[in-house]
Amino acid sequence: MSKCQATPSTPLICQRCIKRMDHHCMFVNNCVGQNNQKYFILFTSYTCIISMYTLIILYYHLTNCVATNWTACPAWSPPMTFVFVILLGLESFGFFIFTAVMTTIQFYCIYTDTTGIEFFKGKRRSSRSSMSFLCALKTVFGSRVGLQWLSPFSRPMNYITQNDEHITFDV
Repeated sequence: MSKCQATPSTPLICQRCIKRMDHHCMFVNNCVGQNNQKYFILFTSYTCIISMYTLIILYYHLTNCVATNWTACPAWSPPMTFVFVILLGLESFGFFIFTAVMTTIQFYCIYTDTTGIEFFKGKRRSSRSSMSFLCALKTVFGSRVGLQWLSPFSRPMNYITQNDEHITFDV
């Protein structure tokens, strides 16, 4: 069945055909597929990293406040500071876990040459054994391995699909 047809089990949310549709992301209000999977992975990866950084900063802030008997934290009273740190810590931890799981699933799907929909349905492809993980990453991030893979502002260069089709982006 084509991914362009809506069925009761897989509704067509964006009302258009998405090549290698992975899933519909409610956070970016768009379907994630072949042409934007790189940006989704970077989004979840960087959100995961920032959430971990926030947890580390909160830990150092709280330990500094406690070590100086709250004299280094005069903005709010000690109970309010503690409540704010705990609430922000819980939010950061939740984002960290969620984005770490999403990033891990995306890399696993790249490794197994499946989409998120196929992953959750338990489907596997037989073509995975013939493609290395680096080649699979090149289908998502572009054929040139380098720092541009980490930039959300760079478009994949010499983008190669699973069928060895070359895609160029208009500038």
